[in-house]
Amino acid sequence: MNGRGRSKNEIIEFIDNNPYTDVEAFNQGWVDGITNSSGIVNKINQEYGNIAITNFTDSLNRIKIVKKRGNIAVIPIIGMIVDGKGRKRDSPVPFPILGERSSGDLTIVETIRQIRKKKKKYKGAILYVDSPGGSAASSEAMLSELGQLAKEIPLITFFDGVAASGGYYVGMNSHKIIAQPLTITGSIGVLNVKISTDGVYELRKIKRVSVSRGKNIDITGTYGEWSEDQQKIMQDNILQTYKIFLDHVSRNRELPVEEVEKIAGGRVWLGKQAKELNLIDEIGSIEKAIEEVSRRANIKQPYLELLPVKQKFSVPSPSDHTSFIPQLLNELDRISGKNLLISNLIINIK
Repeated sequence: MNGRGRSKNEIIEFIDNNPYTDVEAFNQGWVDGITNSSGIVNKINQEYGNIAITNFTDSLNRIKIVKKRGNIAVIPIIGMIVDGKGRKRDSPVPFPILGERSSGDLTIVETIRQIRKKKKKYKGAILYVDSPGGSAASSEAMLSELGQLAKEIPLITFFDGVAASGGYYVGMNSHKIIAQPLTITGSIGVLNVKISTDGVYELRKIKRVSVSRGKNIDITGTYGEWSEDQQKIMQDNILQTYKIFLDHVSRNRELPVEEVEKIAGGRVWLGKQAKELNLIDEIGSIEKAIEEVSRRANIKQPYLELLPVKQKFSVPSPSDHTSFIPQLLNELDRISGKNLLISNLIINIK
């Protein structure tokens, strides 16, 4: 095994016997030393000379951003995929789903159309995905517009932490898909649920009266249960959407639908497994996506513009991304409102 040079069985034993004290971990060779925060600073000073301790985000903000004409557009799809404009940041109140960052089809589609209108400016595009999916209709709208973009300029997709369900769906018009070894990938499936608020009204002793016309007008309402006929309608809708999903994957991944079905059905895979199953093209970081789109678009000096936030980044050279990668990761981290990208930084900056 890589890292600490331990065998698979040793690692399994290490996991099963957790937790360890610091002394136990040191004696068994799982850590290299025991110290405190002051000791770390002293150790670094001894090896690298005097250093300054600063906040991670503050240090990134001190990096000078070169203002240049962006020639590669970065389209971020982060959080739940929803209808409409989505939510730019997480709500200060940690309310599940409703308070989280989301990407709306109206915003993403309009962003892609703006890129298409500026073909002289943008020579390529990177679709950055960190999403568990969401609305099937919105995913299809995004995918359709991305398909038009891919006909005009190179489009490379990078899957970060999660590219599941709709998050995987939106990448199916890319020229190449790159993911990390541990990216949660796939979940090729369709889910539809009905949330009933009947119990809430009963608890509060509120009587609700609905006036409607049409047997199934309230099929998406939040009261009552589906009738057998309505269940059949929803099941047919799910199967139809699932078939479309399978067809998109079959086309993009050049796999027979029968083969896709064997790895679909809502199953999730890590990036390394997804590569073996041909659900992605390559394992790598966002740095690899930048190199790939630059190569396809014949761009010698990449300048990335993160949309719809108008922020540009200069890539110094293919062999030295150390001053660029933190900027892009920090900006993606800022608009997501979460510390999602620290792993990328540790992997890439050497």
